[in-house]
Amino acid sequence: MRYNLMNVPILIYHEIFNNRNEYKYAFSREDLSEHLKIIKNDGFHTITADTLISKLSRKSKIEDNLLSITFDDGHISNYDTVLPLLTEFGLKATFFITTDWIGDTDYMGVPEIIKLSKCGMSIQSHAASHNFLDNMPTKRISMEFNDSKKKLENIIGKQVSCISIPGGRYNQSVLQCAQNIGYNAVFTSDAFQFKKFANMYIIGRVGIRYPFTLTALRKILRPSWPLIFRHKINIRSERMIRKIIGGNAYYHLWKLIVRK
Repeated sequence: MRYNLMNVPILIYHEIFNNRNEYKYAFSREDLSEHLKIIKNDGFHTITADTLISKLSRKSKIEDNLLSITFDDGHISNYDTVLPLLTEFGLKATFFITTDWIGDTDYMGVPEIIKLSKCGMSIQSHAASHNFLDNMPTKRISMEFNDSKKKLENIIGKQVSCISIPGGRYNQSVLQCAQNIGYNAVFTSDAFQFKKFANMYIIGRVGIRYPFTLTALRKILRPSWPLIFRHKINIRSERMIRKIIGGNAYYHLWKLIVRK
């Protein structure tokens, strides 16, 4: 058992389609089913983001077989495809919802979000607009955080205590605003990150990007220190490239790579 999350796998998924899609962050239903089967058969227990933060706040030990599955954006496939699969395998997940997209074409509406919550899934914030927060003035960041938090709390009738950062892009102002609004944890796309900002947790997740073999998944589920180190080097390299070429140029390059 352990007290921190440095080597606890926290996975990020996005859209799930019936068939393969060119977007590299999209997986097929068959892909996800195979991933969940491995998670189940290898003896892992899934824990939602808010339950995880509660354990950390109470200084509870983190069991070796825990992992967290998260889905960003709020795509309709999270309800149509992901929920039935999670139910089939007896697993839980956290859904970070972009609130300005609720009810839009291809995104979940209020009834679907309520159903996910009633089925034991965790509903948390992915900000309001999904725009990059590190480009915004402080007042706008606070509005993004506050509006999304209140809207989701009104929908599910539960506290929303965690937020996932759009594009993984944040700075000191973003963290300070999240803390001021009342979030207990900020989830990033910096794999195997674990630290605190005042009394708020900053927790990194592993982005699952196609193609992602079952062998690669097993390595992520039981990460070695060399694997964790390689991820940290990659994160530093990406930040350096973004700093050199600029955030907008980096974003356009990312879109070319992931085909979106």
